[in-house]
Amino acid sequence: MAAEVEAHKLLVRRCVDDLKKLDGASRYQVATFIPSIQKLGDLNLKLLRLPKSLSEDVADVMAQQGAAELLAQALTSLSDKDSPVPDANTRLINATVSILMSYTDFSPALGRAVGQCGTIKHLLDILKHQPLWERSKTEPAILRLLVNTVSLLGNLSREPENRACFRQSNAVPVMQEMLKKDNVEVRLAALQVIALVLEESDCDPLGETNTTNELLQAISRPSVYGRYKSVGVIIYLTEELLEMLAMLSVCWPVRRKIYEAGAVAPLVQSLRQGRSVEKLHAVTTLSRLSRDPGTCSQMRQEGQLHCPIWSTNQNQLRERAAVSWGSVVLRAVKGFISCCSSSRSKEVQARLAGVPKWQEGDVQAWLEESSLGAYCPNFTQIDGRILHSLLEIRQQAPEFFAMVAREVGGFHRLEDFLKFLDAVEKLH
Repeated sequence: MAAEVEAHKLLVRRCVDDLKKLDGASRYQVATFIPSIQKLGDLNLKLLRLPKSLSEDVADVMAQQGAAELLAQALTSLSDKDSPVPDANTRLINATVSILMSYTDFSPALGRAVGQCGTIKHLLDILKHQPLWERSKTEPAILRLLVNTVSLLGNLSREPENRACFRQSNAVPVMQEMLKKDNVEVRLAALQVIALVLEESDCDPLGETNTTNELLQAISRPSVYGRYKSVGVIIYLTEELLEMLAMLSVCWPVRRKIYEAGAVAPLVQSLRQGRSVEKLHAVTTLSRLSRDPGTCSQMRQEGQLHCPIWSTNQNQLRERAAVSWGSVVLRAVKGFISCCSSSRSKEVQARLAGVPKWQEGDVQAWLEESSLGAYCPNFTQIDGRILHSLLEIRQQAPEFFAMVAREVGGFHRLEDFLKFLDAVEKLH
């Protein structure tokens, strides 16, 4: 496999070098541009067959070789004053967009480089060109170009460095129009852009469209790991879909739509079965949904009904032990905790009366006394008040408590986690 990756990198370098060697004026003429761009296109199939980590390695070569500038310039050079996609250059533009979509899907470095080349505005101009949409009804190649263009913009929007450019280019209204298109791939890709570049506001970016339901349906399907896209069809990772939902939930008019679309069950399912980053996005969304007084009581009922049971996957635990999610997870769960535990037990409060007064050092001293001192660094932002909140929810939602405690504590051995639960029991 290593030899195959190195051979692929070499081919990518040669293709980009071939493009660089073309004369400036003739670089983007059909006769000279087609051979080199076709070679890069042929490499897409090999790229998709590689494991994702190796695909990232190969795709990064495009950024290192300066392909972002070359291909971005190609898109503008192949357009004319009447259309961003002239008939004579449709094939070349389609191939260029397809290559950029595939390689930016794997290489954040290439995505950042492409975003800094003025490409975002030009891609938006392609989507705003109404004659292309009319042609897409009868010409599959034009439809694929438009789908790939929205998908490429989705890739570019993943990079935080590009989002200011999206906002400056007034991308959200363009994407709102895409939500009305009769193509689910276009709608989901547009929703991704809106979710990632939208700033918190009182506006409703989704309007009367049904995209929230489509997003939840996609989240509820079996997870796809390791590949964002396959040939001819867009595949989203579950973590990417959950991130979209979490980002959309910053906008309060959207929260009600997310809840009414039946979001709680798939979000809790993600808490039960998802990987670390999926759990984080899910609990962030649940926390934000719980801020709406109109949904709080229903959220409490559903949160208690669907409390997730923690999975003891040892590989996940070891991975999580290397990176403490503590403060991030705690910030996310506080809203959901307060919502689900609003009916507090007076008996529990009485027995734990002293805990809320604990300082950070007291929590760490308690861990030391419980032979859990190795985990003190993971509890540096947890004082008695936060610990008390977690202990209260344990009475009504023990599985949810277990999930949060494990995420925060980073317990990488089952016996240590059981020791932690025993120490908690002794506090009562």
